[in-house]
Parts: sequence; structure tokens; C-alpha cells
Amino acid sequence: MNEEIEYAEMLEIPVSTVNVIRKNKKSKRAETNDSLKEKTISLVNESASFNAETEQTEYPNLFSENIDDANGYSSNFDDSVPFIPVSSKKDKIQSIVLKAEFGVACALCMGIFLTNVWMPKSAINTFFRSLVPEKETVDERDYTDFTLSSVLGASSEAQMTLSPTGILTFTQEGCVYPTADGTVSEVTQDENGKFIVKIAHTDSFSGIIDGLDYVYYAVGQTVKHNVPVGYSNGENEVQVTMYSDGNLLNCFAVTEDNALEWVTQSK
Repeated sequence: MNEEIEYAEMLEIPVSTVNVIRKNKKSKRAETNDSLKEKTISLVNESASFNAETEQTEYPNLFSENIDDANGYSSNFDDSVPFIPVSSKKDKIQSIVLKAEFGVACALCMGIFLTNVWMPKSAINTFFRSLVPEKETVDERDYTDFTLSSVLGASSEAQMTLSPTGILTFTQEGCVYPTADGTVSEVTQDENGKFIVKIAHTDSFSGIIDGLDYVYYAVGQTVKHNVPVGYSNGENEVQVTMYSDGNLLNCFAVTEDNALEWVTQSK
């Protein structure tokens, strides 16, 4: 064999060579994976196609599905079929609640109106009136509009002294009366334990009784000229004064029966 080759080379006979390349076979596992991938893609495509057909069947005349390459779906709207928005269950519940609240408010307003008309003294009307503060009325009466009474009672024979400035004093055991009707505006006590009572007869007219051992009324209570306001044990002097707009009055006098009366002019 070698001799033939050597002989061929001497004769310069061309010798051809062949390269054999062996191709690896594709594994069964790779074929299986490719097959599963293709099946999965096919199922997804079929599902998407089915959903699109279903939506088109449920709403056949609302929109036409004309597709253009630039904007997707074209805006061809069918005017013959009205668009009805679908409200959620939560929105419906809220709407029902709001309507119910509105109905209750209307019924309450109507009830209040009817009670105001037919039952003005009902409990609800009284309650609402109590929420609104009443306007304070001003007592514009002058002190001369009052008739003065005795501070010791008509039967008392105590000796009373009236100074030129209008200070009435006495020392007598017994009840002490206000000079006129009014309201207790202040009750205080001095260093000796004696009580001082201030009585408001009007907004401008007031009186003070100083030197009482006991007081029968508290601040805010109404007093009458014929009902005792306090008591004196007779051991100390009691002093009575009257004021108009804060000015001490001296325009009254003591009568023979220990009553008080206004005089024509003050000094």
C-alpha cells in the first residue's frame, strides 16, 4: 500500500481527502420542552381569542371593533344604544342610606313645625327655647316709683335716727325688713361677724342693710317689703342706706309710726 502511494506521488496523481463531521442528535428532553412550550402558547392564544369573542357577544351594538395600526380601536360609537353605567353594590347601599337620612330629617323638621303650631308648650319646644338665651329686660323705674315701708315693722317703737346725708340707724332686737321689694344681689360679713345685705330694687335703685346677726335669704332670691330679710339681737347698731345710680339718697324721712317716705327735694 505504501508503495502505491509513493508511486502515485512520483507520478503526481492528485489525492483527495474527505473530512467527516458528526452531528450530535437532539436530546429527547429538549424536544419535550419545546413541545410543552408550543402547547402552552397555543392554549393562551385560544383563551384570549375566546374572551374577546365573549365580550363582543355580550355587548354587540355598543362599540364597533375597527382596528387601525396607529391608535388601536377606532372611536366608532353606535348612538342608537344608550350607555348605561353599572353601579357597584356599595354605591347602591350608600344611596339608600342617604335617602333614608334625608327622609328622617324631613320628618323631624315637620314634627317640630307641627308641635310649634299645635303644642307651643310641649317638652321639645320648651327644650329648644331654653337653648336660646332670653333678652334681659331693663327695669327703668325710678326710685320715686316705689312706696317705702318701715324697716322694723309698723308696731315697732324703736328710736331711729336719720342723718342729713341719708344714713338711718337704730339699735333694736327683732326682725329687719327691706325698704321696698327687690332681689338680694350681695351678702357679705364684716370683721365682727355682722352681715351686710345689698338689695337691688331696680337696675339703678338699691339699698344696703348693715349690722345684721342673721340673714334669711341668699344671693338671687326675691325679697318683699313686708317679709323680714334678717334679724338683729339688739346688741349692735343697724344701719340702712339707699342709693340711686351709686349716689347716696337723702330725700326720705321717718314718719311718726317709724315708716319711711320720700320728701320733695333732696339736699
